[in-house]
Amino acid sequence: MQRGDTVAAGQKLITFDRKAIAEAGHPDVVVVLLTNADAYEQVQANASGLMDTGAPLIGIPQLQ
Repeated sequence: MQRGDTVAAGQKLITFDRKAIAEAGHPDVVVVLLTNADAYEQVQANASGLMDTGAPLIGIPQLQ
């Protein structure tokens, strides 16, 4: 991905090896930051904590 790219629902953003991370003694927590939230009128957190694959994380209403 490049700066300015648009992310589509269902698009894979990262992959990682949970087993290798656990074996190294590190947590397998992924932090997601929306760095341009001020560019939108509304940003809704759809979930927090453990997430299922493909579950919507945030919602941003489409601009008309």
